Amino acid sequence: MNLEQVKQVWKNKGKIFEGLKNRIIADQNIKSIATDRLLICQSNKCGAYDLTGKGCVVKGTQPCCSNIPDANGVKGCGCSLKIAAYSMSKDCRKGFWAAVMDENKEDELRTELELPLKN
Repeated sequence: MNLEQVKQVWKNKGKIFEGLKNRIIADQNIKSIATDRLLICQSNKCGAYDLTGKGCVVKGTQPCCSNIPDANGVKGCGCSLKIAAYSMSKDCRKGFWAAVMDENKEDELRTELELPLKN
């Protein structure tokens, strides 16, 4: 993991923690949204679905959304999809699914997880 990837992980730590928390103690609504997101990703319409782990920010966390640029120079986020799909405040960088948590709910979650609120 290079310095830029470490910065990316640190910047998104709230969404990562949220995804981990929701994956462990998800209610049926979150599970349903995550399942739908994973099916979208598995369809690989964007070409970034990575089963090998070569494009994952954190090696060994595949399947992920590859951060290796495609033919048009567009990269995925490099996130582990098993975590990203459960993060309700995360959206798909390539526009295939949207965040479903508003900023107030995200602030409540950040407080619950003892993370600093966004400025």
